[in-house]
Amino acid sequence: MKEIDETLPEVVKNFLRKGAKLENITLHANGRWTHEGSPIENRNVAKAFHRHIDRTQGGTWVIHMAPYTYPIEVEDVGFFVERVSVDGNMLELDLLGETRLELDAAGLVFEEPDRLYIDLPNGYRARFLRSAYNTVMQYLDQDERGYVLDFGEKTYVLKPL
Repeated sequence: MKEIDETLPEVVKNFLRKGAKLENITLHANGRWTHEGSPIENRNVAKAFHRHIDRTQGGTWVIHMAPYTYPIEVEDVGFFVERVSVDGNMLELDLLGETRLELDAAGLVFEEPDRLYIDLPNGYRARFLRSAYNTVMQYLDQDERGYVLDFGEKTYVLKPL
């Protein structure tokens, strides 16, 4: 049996200690949700899940809609950039779940061959989905320093993952 995260709510820990099994809800590396292997088709449910994803102090990913907390599986990251616009050195990001952020491009991280991430203010990392990735990649170049984003007024050397 997998060790129980002691930072989960008491009701969840008690459920698991009794040997009960949770239904599997997974957030895939492409930002899509499944329940017991079947896609979650309802856009409102998926949006709500994206808005309420969190992580316990013990490291378990959860959907937390107070007062309820439900452990989930996450393949890559818990947050995804759906759209991005570039304004100087600032990026305006639309995350899945309808959250909008404006962040400095200095938080960008590139993983070969084609994954782009950004560090979020909440301490997590978000992955760029294909359309947002393509928008930022228009500014990408490579030189002796590595991968470089040139936004005109400011240039960033991307941190490798």
